[in-house]
Amino acid sequence: MRISTFAGIFVSLLLVNQLAFGAASLFFFKVYNDDFKKSKTTTFMGGDPIYGLINVSAIAVNDNNVTSVEEFADANGGVMIRLYFPDIDKEIAWRMTLASGRVKNNRFLFCVMPEKAEKLDKDYFEVLKVFNQFKGKKFTMNVRAGQKDVTAWWQDDLTIDLTNGMGVYGDWYNQLAPASLKNSSTYYWACESKAQPWVDFRRDEITVKTFTSDSIKFVCNSTPYAGTRVEGYNFIKGGDKYVSFIVKKVDDNSFAIYLPDGSEAWSYYHLSKDLKNEQDINKRCPTASIDKLKEELKPYFEVKSVAYKKQQVEKQKQNKISLTKYAHDFVTKRNDPVLEKKIIQWWNTNNPGFPAMRVFFTSSEYFLVRDEFNQVLRKLVPAVVVYKGTLNSCWFQWNAFGYEHVGGGTFTEELTSWKAGYKEYSNYQFDAAGMTLIAAQNYELDCGGLK
Repeated sequence: MRISTFAGIFVSLLLVNQLAFGAASLFFFKVYNDDFKKSKTTTFMGGDPIYGLINVSAIAVNDNNVTSVEEFADANGGVMIRLYFPDIDKEIAWRMTLASGRVKNNRFLFCVMPEKAEKLDKDYFEVLKVFNQFKGKKFTMNVRAGQKDVTAWWQDDLTIDLTNGMGVYGDWYNQLAPASLKNSSTYYWACESKAQPWVDFRRDEITVKTFTSDSIKFVCNSTPYAGTRVEGYNFIKGGDKYVSFIVKKVDDNSFAIYLPDGSEAWSYYHLSKDLKNEQDINKRCPTASIDKLKEELKPYFEVKSVAYKKQQVEKQKQNKISLTKYAHDFVTKRNDPVLEKKIIQWWNTNNPGFPAMRVFFTSSEYFLVRDEFNQVLRKLVPAVVVYKGTLNSCWFQWNAFGYEHVGGGTFTEELTSWKAGYKEYSNYQFDAAGMTLIAAQNYELDCGGLK
């Protein structure tokens, strides 16, 4: 049905149009009579494009009544149409021009859905995706006209009824939507632990692509996450380089996300958007399921702990071999016997019982350390001290050594040490033997390999 036909319907204002194109009824537009009071709801069926009417006489700009569509439009003759869905806090907007033939009697006619599926562009399809998300339900859609965050804009709150399905719009969706989108579901945040979960697991909603007993794929704030069931256990584990998580199915409509990082933080998502408004915390939050999950995780983490300790022992063994070779083969980058002797003296004075065996410099030059006002604080040079430990062990420590600035380009003669060597670092790190070493930390070596 063409737009011109609908224009005649809306001029009549009180006429109710009912078209038998499908099962769903879309109770859509509340029109205005001359005194701008809401008078009647126009009813549309699911098989016909949804149209709306803006009576620009009802819009105020700086307390002055708008008397023409031109006053309401932008400088280029365009009107911004915005559909807002408060249940999911989503707005879809597009621009319509006054030259489109949709202005009748100072009323601007717009179309939420096109006449044919072939005319579904990006904006229309976004609306269709929202309708599909709400299929089988009643929901509110705010129709807004005008630019966001300006004085001149209009809104009406409309009820869409899809309890009997989407009619022809459902056919359009199934015809055009990708398979991955058709099968997705939106889960809504219901509650969480006192310890705050990972930021993405606190979002108001999560789009779940797949969720079975063996795996899950979901999207939070455009970031994809995935997990698979841990063999021998009844939960799903996933994560990326930033976060590790456990997913536990609570029932057919919900699941919990648990963070196994020691914080015991968790969040709970449900297909019902209204659950978060439940006042009874025992009904809103799956505390019993979370407690059960914690019990299930105990044997899992015990096994992981044993495996981790074994892995760490092997890692330390390999690190010891690598650092020993590094210390044995390293050629000092600064030839300064006087400074080397001072560092050994400083070390032995400050670390009695752990005598220095050798010192090598990891830089040939001193570096100036400055404060936030670019004033020189000290000069220093990075160096490694190899020293004897207890029970005939040998150790390796990187640090920065130098002198305090006393002003005028003069430095003290007393040597000292700092963990932070450069202005831009608070804890300077040093790369050696394929590892990142932290300043002033101790790493064991093989004494026999140093000879």
